[in-house]
Amino acid sequence: MSEIYFLRHGQSQSNVENRFANGNDGYPLTDQGRRQAEKASAFLRSRAIRKVYTSPIHRAVQTAEIVCSKWGLTPVIADEIREFSVGIFEGKKIAGQARELYVDLKEKWATGEMDTRISEGESHREIIDRLWKGIEYALEEGSGEPALMVSHGGLLSMALPYMCDNLDISTFYEREGVFIRNCSVTSVEARKENSRITLSLLEWADDSYLDVAERSY
Repeated sequence: MSEIYFLRHGQSQSNVENRFANGNDGYPLTDQGRRQAEKASAFLRSRAIRKVYTSPIHRAVQTAEIVCSKWGLTPVIADEIREFSVGIFEGKKIAGQARELYVDLKEKWATGEMDTRISEGESHREIIDRLWKGIEYALEEGSGEPALMVSHGGLLSMALPYMCDNLDISTFYEREGVFIRNCSVTSVEARKENSRITLSLLEWADDSYLDVAERSY
């Protein structure tokens, strides 16, 4: 058994611009995002985390480096926990038709259309399979010690609930507080028996350690 913590990156310039930005380059953390990451480091320090993995996307790497700077740890790049690809929407504003099609995609995923995708983007099945691989790698490397994965709101919100045995996916998205804000913490208990991994959700999108004025999307 092991606990895995998932931290969404701090506020980035792409959040401020409300833009699809899932490639590796550009869009650094804002000053607010850096402050959020510093507070996340203090908040998570007591969790005895000994291994930190990060998405290769710039804002996640920056967040992981800030979090690790007080812990004496070096984050490990893990492509498996990068944000999911939105294909032809990359770089576009999350507005108008692009936003409508993006919302429609997530609704189709929620109703079981796992192979639907935005043109040149990833399917639901692909992002879930990818996150499973990242978790399996962390469990193999961690020897039962808690691990932290610095990742993204889209990937975590659209993949992780479908992977946890203790959630009813038909009602999960109807609850309050489902959206994963910047630097919110989600955690699961992971068990591996033989070759099968099972996950149980422990906490979802907790950013209560941030003052209300510091919280952001």
